[in-house]
Amino acid sequence: MNQLIGSAIAWGLAIAGTLIVLKIVDMTIGLRVTREEEREGLDLSQHGEEGYSLEG
Repeated sequence: MNQLIGSAIAWGLAIAGTLIVLKIVDMTIGLRVTREEEREGLDLSQHGEEGYSLEG
C-alpha cells in the first residue's frame, strides 16, 4: 500500500510540474506556431529549408 501511495504522489507531482512548465512556456514564448507558419510548412518556417521536393 505504501508503494501505491508513493507512486500516486510521484505521478501527481510529475503531472503538476509538467502543467506548470507548459503554462510558463505558453505565457513566455508560446506553444504553437501561427496559422501562416503552419500553412507555409514547419520545415520552412522553423528551419529555413524544405524537407521534401515534390516536383518532378
